Amino acid sequence: IVSRSNCRNSAAGFYTEHLVEKKKFCAERLNGSFGSTGGGFYIADKEGNLSLRGIVSSVKVKPDGYALFTDVASYLPWIQEQIGGTNVQTTLSECGKKAAIDAGRPWPWQGQVYRNDSGSIQRVSSVAIISELFLVSPAGVYSSSELRDPTQLSLTITSHESRQAQVFHSQRIGKIVRHEKFYPESGSNNIALLQLQTPLKFSERLSPICLWRGDPREFNIELGRGGTGGFTPVKDCDGPQNHFCIETSAPVAWNDTFYSERDGSWYLKGITANVSMGENGSRAMLLDVPRYTEWIDENSIFRRKNLLGNLNCAKRFINDYTFISDAAGKKCFAAHIKPTILLTTATCLENVTASEITGTSGNQTSSVKSIHVHPRFNSCNHANNIAIVQLGQPLDSATPFCLHLDPPKRKFRLRSLLPNRGFERHFYDLALSPGGMLECADQWRREGVELDTSGGHLCGELEGIAENRGDPFCTEKFEGSSLYYDYGDGQGVYLRGLLDLDKRNHCEKLLELPEVYVDVTFYAEWIRDIVGAFREDS
Repeated sequence: IVSRSNCRNSAAGFYTEHLVEKKKFCAERLNGSFGSTGGGFYIADKEGNLSLRGIVSSVKVKPDGYALFTDVASYLPWIQEQIGGTNVQTTLSECGKKAAIDAGRPWPWQGQVYRNDSGSIQRVSSVAIISELFLVSPAGVYSSSELRDPTQLSLTITSHESRQAQVFHSQRIGKIVRHEKFYPESGSNNIALLQLQTPLKFSERLSPICLWRGDPREFNIELGRGGTGGFTPVKDCDGPQNHFCIETSAPVAWNDTFYSERDGSWYLKGITANVSMGENGSRAMLLDVPRYTEWIDENSIFRRKNLLGNLNCAKRFINDYTFISDAAGKKCFAAHIKPTILLTTATCLENVTASEITGTSGNQTSSVKSIHVHPRFNSCNHANNIAIVQLGQPLDSATPFCLHLDPPKRKFRLRSLLPNRGFERHFYDLALSPGGMLECADQWRREGVELDTSGGHLCGELEGIAENRGDPFCTEKFEGSSLYYDYGDGQGVYLRGLLDLDKRNHCEKLLELPEVYVDVTFYAEWIRDIVGAFREDS
């Protein structure tokens, strides 16, 4: 393996183009030949075991030329994701097995969530472990403001050996994702996902329960067991949609989880919604969890596939007044994606150095350590108009945006924010242009502006903005302001774009000019490569 600089210098016109992104490396042939494109590059350990490091990407015909290899190690997360399947649980054989049950811990997937309030420990709810990162919980217990803060919550796992409850594992909660159609008044859709800050390590005493993936109507209870004992179904159940009722001789707790066995595996069947006492024990109404498997998968998968691995993002909302300044004042807006990382347009940073600008988010300002403009940026047609700003100090008083690793499969709205310093915030839905970027480019060309149409942009109209015609904010400069995904659940702060072109008047439709945004998702790989090269604390 040879250095990137030696590789580039040997034939700059050929190698530089291929070494822009840090997912390739160069190697020199010592003997033999490189073989065909796609051939392997292997590294041997002391015992002679071979590990795949690269695959041939391209080779110059010159015998003394270097070969370019795709760096397989850079794609390990993607490889693991592809071969591991798309469900939150890798395989059904790893969940709900009796082999993991012992006398001290009869239900290896059951845990409790506790809140620590200045030393006062409060039980919140039972939860069911469904993967290394996610727990299923009732949503209603997080209705109060003090319980919406996940930093005060922890998962606790206990064992009852020697007839005493002993905590053998505990870790922090990172996020609470309540069902977007949960209604406290009726109890409808009373389900939530809790995301842990760090993954669990499964063992014989700690393993997930299965989620039913067949038709929910086929998972009728004949006889089952819950966290507290056996139960039988009740046909006469007067409750909200997607609920069922049971009777049991064992005590039933509010916000408890119930399981049922099918073909040797245990499945999460219910979450207690209501409990009443009868002559022969307890009668409980439960949420029918198999009817929510699709929702669980959608939320757990898309929320964990976060480009930069931030857990501290996608909160209820982010700081929306983030910008780049120089000695003359504010130059443009930016999107805060990590404590020391901002995204903005490359046109904003033309002809400036890192020492000449600062980054501000909320009430914090930082010097700039480095600027990384996309290597193929073209100011003439705004191609690849994106830049990464690395700050000298973290801006940690604000919550950053998340970035999608893959395009979302959930329904969403695109929301644009045109920020100002006052209390008023200007949010608008973006209706994408039906004719795409070709139509948008034609419209802007009539104004003498050329736009790249090969990818990296999206455009459309801001719905309802014309109603503000005459407002002074309409003529302000909003370059770099954010466009984000809104999933309708109060959690939607995944960044989609940055405003590229500033119109003379954003509220005036006489010119029929659409708004044009840099499509951040188009540059996901480049962003991850650049940010990944920074120090971990950034």
